[in-house]
Amino acid sequence: MKKSNVLKLLLGIALLSSCIGYPISTQGAELKKTPRWIIGSDDRIIVGDTTKAPYNSMVFIEISGGKIGSGVLISPDTVLTAAHVVYNSATKSFASSITVYPGFNAGVVPFGSAKAKAMVLPTEYQKEASFDYDYAIVKLDRNLNVGATGIAGFSSFTDLPITISGYHGDLGGKMSTQTGHIKEYNEKTLVYDDLDTLGGSSGAPVYDARNYIVGVNVGGIGIIYPDGTAEYKNIASRMGGEALDKLGKWWNFSEYGNFSGGYISWLPADYSPINNLDDISTLTLPINYRNSGNSPWFDIQFKNGAQFVNSETVHSENKNVVEYLNYDNNIARFKINGVGSTDIVFYSKDGTQKYTKKINITKAAAYTNVSLNKNYGVATANILTNNQQFSLGALMTSQKIDLTHDFVFDTTLGIGSGQGDGVSFVIKNTPSANSFGGSGDGLGVSGLSQTLAISLRHQSWYSPPRNSVSFYDGNFKNYVNTTPGTGTNSDLHVRWTASTQTLSYVYRGVTSSYRLNDLNQFFGGTSAYVGLVGVTGQASNVHLTYSPRLTAVVFQ
Repeated sequence: MKKSNVLKLLLGIALLSSCIGYPISTQGAELKKTPRWIIGSDDRIIVGDTTKAPYNSMVFIEISGGKIGSGVLISPDTVLTAAHVVYNSATKSFASSITVYPGFNAGVVPFGSAKAKAMVLPTEYQKEASFDYDYAIVKLDRNLNVGATGIAGFSSFTDLPITISGYHGDLGGKMSTQTGHIKEYNEKTLVYDDLDTLGGSSGAPVYDARNYIVGVNVGGIGIIYPDGTAEYKNIASRMGGEALDKLGKWWNFSEYGNFSGGYISWLPADYSPINNLDDISTLTLPINYRNSGNSPWFDIQFKNGAQFVNSETVHSENKNVVEYLNYDNNIARFKINGVGSTDIVFYSKDGTQKYTKKINITKAAAYTNVSLNKNYGVATANILTNNQQFSLGALMTSQKIDLTHDFVFDTTLGIGSGQGDGVSFVIKNTPSANSFGGSGDGLGVSGLSQTLAISLRHQSWYSPPRNSVSFYDGNFKNYVNTTPGTGTNSDLHVRWTASTQTLSYVYRGVTSSYRLNDLNQFFGGTSAYVGLVGVTGQASNVHLTYSPRLTAVVFQ
C-alpha cells in the first residue's frame, strides 16, 4: 500500500457527510472519506475501440445538472451504477433526467442512447448514504442490444485480479481501463489500493478476468497516520449476498397475470419496484383475460404523484382495444374490448406533462402457473431424485411454451446432503417433453440438441467440490462459481426475454445471462418444453423443487 506525505493528501481531500462501513482497521489513524483517488502514478489506460466486448456494455451516464457518471449494462434495458449517481442524499431526490450511451468515446455514440424511465436503489441508502448500499439500477426506455455483463458472487476476494472500466471526468469523455487486485473486503464492500479513480468513474463496474461484475466503484478514503504519512484506498459496493438478493427482486417483473392493483408512478420516480408497471415497456394481456371478479377489467393504481393526475383527461387512444371506464381513489380502470394495441394516456393537471403506457391485447392465452406434468401444491415438495445413484427425475410443461413471448419461472430448490450431482432448468424442442440427456455430470442435458439449459452443479464427490452454474447450448459454458448448496434450500429465478432472445437467472448470489443469435434456427421453431430435471450419477442425493411457478404463453 502506498503512503505519502500528509500535505499532499490534504490538498486533495473533499469531505462528504455520510456514514461509512469499510472493512479496514485504521489503528487510531484519522479517516477521511473522499470522492476518489489517483494513487501514486496515473496508471489508467485509454480504451481505443469501445465497440468491442466488454467495453461496449460500459455506459457513459449524462445526468441532469451537467454531471456525469459511469455504469454497465446487465441486461438490454437495465444499467447497474452507483446510487449516488442517480440519487442526491442531501436533497433526498432522484435525478430529474438520465441518459446513457453505451460504448461512448469522446463524443462518438456508436450504439445510440436511451433515457431512464425508472430508477431503483436500496431503501437503506435513501435513509443514510453509505458505501455499503451505494448501488442502483436504471431501467431504460428502450433496449440497447449491444451486449451485457453478468454478475458473479464470490465467498473470497483476497488478491482477486479485477478491472475497472469507466469514464473519468478529466479524460474528455474517453473510456479508460485499469487492472489491479482486491486488498480487503467484507460482506458489503471491496477495497483496492492499486487502481486510480476520479469523479465521473462512480458507478463503473469492478469485474473479474471473465468479465463478471463483482462490485460497483463508489468512492475513496484517505487514512492519515500519526507519523504524518497517509494511505489512499478506493472502495466498491460489493455485488453479492444481500445486493444480489435485492437485484434479483428488482428484476422480477412479469408481463402476465392479474394486474388489478398494479402500480405506475408519476415523477418523481420514488417507488416500490415490485409489480411496478413502469418496468414493463408494453403491458401484454390476452383477450380472454379476467380479473379476480371474472371481469375483463384491469386496474392501474398511481403509487406516487397521483395528486398531479388530471383524471378528466385519462383516455385510451383506441377504444376498440381498451376502453377507459373511470378514475377513482388514484386508480384508473380499463376494459378489454378487442385484439390489438393502444396507448393509455394520462396528463398532469397543468397540462405540461404526458404519461403513456402501451397496452397490447393478444389472441394467445396467457397463463400464470402453467400446468406441469406432475401435481403440486403451494407447500408441496416435488421429488426430482431420491437418494439413489444414477437417478433422473423431471418436472416439465405438458404443452410447448411460445418463446416469442417473455416468461418467468420461480421455485425453491431443495438440495440434499448427498454428494451428487445437480439440477438443470431446461428449454428444449425435443419430440417428447420427457426425453433427456446424460445423468451424473451430464446434468440431464448433455447430448441433447435444440436445447438451452441452466445447469446447477452441487458435486461434493468431486475433489475439490464443484459448486457452479453454467449454461448449456450443446456444450456447457459460462461457468460461475457459487457457495456450496448441499443440505440447503435456495431460490431460483429464471427469465426469458423474447425481444432479445436472452435467458437469465439469479441463484445463490450469482446471476448471468445468455443470448441466442437466432431463436428459430437454434430450436428449429419458436416453441419448446420448459421445466426442471434433477440427476445423480455414481454419487446419490435428493433433489426437490418447492412450489414451481411458471408465467408464460402456451404455444397455439
